[in-house]
Amino acid sequence: MAEDWTHPLRAGGVGSGSGADAGPGASSGAGSSTTSAGSSTTSASSSTTSAGSKAAARKAGPTTPGRKATPALTLLEQAGVEYLLETFDSGRVSTALGEGYGLAAARALQVDPDTVFKTLMVKVDGDLWCAVIPVTRHLDLKAVARAAGGKRAGLAAVTEAERATGYAVGGISPLGQRAKHPTLIDSSAQALDQMLVSAGGRGMDVKLAPGDLARLVEATFVPIGRL
Repeated sequence: MAEDWTHPLRAGGVGSGSGADAGPGASSGAGSSTTSAGSSTTSASSSTTSAGSKAAARKAGPTTPGRKATPALTLLEQAGVEYLLETFDSGRVSTALGEGYGLAAARALQVDPDTVFKTLMVKVDGDLWCAVIPVTRHLDLKAVARAAGGKRAGLAAVTEAERATGYAVGGISPLGQRAKHPTLIDSSAQALDQMLVSAGGRGMDVKLAPGDLARLVEATFVPIGRL
């Protein structure tokens, strides 16, 4: 069963609206929230099922039942950033059509795939970088090398990426990585009100403002995704 919940509003948080190759979570059914003096309360709603996923009632709080907080979520909590955690059953997402996992999840969960971003770890002249691009695009390694001021760039090995970030591949988040890495976010994110990135586990995404993500990880927006 998929669950999603919204974090209480914080001062300086983002507005409403709209890894690791994990895709986005499902949108919930009817639910209402009220805001007063910079805080919000969210009422439980009935769950709905769509394209093989089930969205449960939103709940306010740092974790969802049966799911522990990740370093990414802890960072968001500590920073006081408003975000929406969306979870889904990753085991029920099919890639039978030959598309990547992120695209398959976006399609199954009826989320605009251009708002869903994957996190890739890249080696630039031996140094590890973090690249965040839409699931609808491929990573332009030459553009990454140029942006990083290097000569050569290539994807990091799975074991190295997992060791450096503290996350398992399929759930790597740009947030809360074990070691701090210079981060590049594809410039297409700047046209969005909100974007989705992995929350640090397969089947877990956070929706937040691109500016908040860039601020938290000290990222630079550059065109590193190609169609």
